[in-house]
Amino acid sequence: SFVIATSDKTINNGNNLFLSHYYFSGQLIILSLFYYVILKEKLKKNIIKILTFFIIIFLLFKFIFNNNLYHIFYLPEAVLCSLAVVLYSIFYFVESFGVQNQKFLIFNSGVFIYILSSTLIFSSGNLLQNLSDEVFRFVWSLNSFFYIIFQILIFFEWYKNFRKVELTNTP
Repeated sequence: SFVIATSDKTINNGNNLFLSHYYFSGQLIILSLFYYVILKEKLKKNIIKILTFFIIIFLLFKFIFNNNLYHIFYLPEAVLCSLAVVLYSIFYFVESFGVQNQKFLIFNSGVFIYILSSTLIFSSGNLLQNLSDEVFRFVWSLNSFFYIIFQILIFFEWYKNFRKVELTNTP
């Protein structure tokens, strides 16, 4: 996201905001599938299916009928995709409440913290453009900080649950 916000001349004559559409849609689809698999309650799984489907269909129609949206940062897309993932994360917190040794709880915490903070930053993107360069860079650095925290939490989750690999049938 920092590359998308601060690059000068990378792709498409410096306009690489179209990449944000792939980022948000891809994030929504992948994390929707993840939460669909790990959640146990059928109602929550159905909500994930229905909400993800309608968000993707809504965005497809918006981009099909307004081609200009493809070349700009489309705030409703960022908010819809991200808040859906935050909702799925909350579902997992609720389902995990009181359960001992719940897998993916650290990862889920990282998703919740990073997606929520980046949503707030992306939502204030137009306001940030009117502020000084120092404030603009600070806010994007803050987003990068939360991303690093997210990566650290992913590592802790892996270390806690998946670092031990059983080697069977080794010569």
